Amino acid sequence: MKLETRLFIADFTHLDCAWFDPLQGLIGESWRVDAELAGELADNGMLCDFGVVKSVLKQALDEQIDHRLLLNAAQAAELHNQSGHSTISLRNAASEEWHYRAPSSSFALLDTPTIDAGHLAATLAAPLRALLPDNITHLNLTLSPAHHQGPYRYCHGLRQHSGNCQRMAHGHRARLDIQVDGERHHQLETDWQQRFDGRYIGSEEHLSISGSRHRYAYQASQGAFELELPQNRSCPIEAEPTVEHITAHMARAIARQLPGRRIECRAFEGIGKGAHSCAELKPRP
Repeated sequence: MKLETRLFIADFTHLDCAWFDPLQGLIGESWRVDAELAGELADNGMLCDFGVVKSVLKQALDEQIDHRLLLNAAQAAELHNQSGHSTISLRNAASEEWHYRAPSSSFALLDTPTIDAGHLAATLAAPLRALLPDNITHLNLTLSPAHHQGPYRYCHGLRQHSGNCQRMAHGHRARLDIQVDGERHHQLETDWQQRFDGRYIGSEEHLSISGSRHRYAYQASQGAFELELPQNRSCPIEAEPTVEHITAHMARAIARQLPGRRIECRAFEGIGKGAHSCAELKPRP
């Protein structure tokens, strides 16, 4: 009898990152990650301890992919490195240009012709399998995008964040729930998702404008960050672009549009996390 036993670990980590779409430009992304392993059973009757697999794979993905700008092989060839910082210029099919300068740790260089869930999973599987015990002979990864219904994808950077969220070109796939007087308002959700989709959401404090170009720049604990992009791909708000401030920005704007109505905005930042803001502008007597 031929018997094969595999180990699977569903949704063991989430990745929030960014990549450059040849059509749209710089976009954020969030993926759930599943793993399936095959090999020879150890003497204890297991392929591998779940805890070991989860910790090893999660740590490697956090260090190599999470909160980075992912570059395919052709894009990586355009990266220029100097004194611990890297600079890249990217152009989409509409000849719109993005220029990004950041600490070199903000980039992930991938030996793949394109960036998508399938190619990324296949590219990562072999080096990650080498980190597992020798009896594991096969590792398959599956990356699934968050929020299939009504998604928008945006990038941001949080200067005051002590961790990797300070990296300017990282982002999320997200969705919105907007209610007016307790009733869900689908048109407002669509309008705001379209307003944020494919945009960099940044603080007005870090913004300078030259003609049709927007430039965001700040110094954070990891180093200097600078992103220059087309004005129509930029969405400045009045505060640090945390998900809390993003929902508050929406709620205030809609409340001014609909005085006397109670506005509730709930926005996801990637998978399973987000913020909720409420606002109401009392009409003048």
